[in-house]
Amino acid sequence: IYGDNLIAVSEINKIIEKKALLLVFGTGWGLTEEVTEKLDFMLEPIYGLGDFNHLSVRSAISIIIDRILGF
Repeated sequence: IYGDNLIAVSEINKIIEKKALLLVFGTGWGLTEEVTEKLDFMLEPIYGLGDFNHLSVRSAISIIIDRILGF
């Protein structure tokens, strides 16, 4: 599901400084292959402390926005 275009959230701020950015949120299983093939970048997953790695999309969005804006 992840290709060579996987980036960290910390890289987003560098991109935002140079050009506009459209963020598309969804699960890796919820986005079709047709959509994911057209993405310039894909954010790395949010990792927790354990092996279980599942957040609701709303929770993931709030974490990502917080990390981008730095609140």
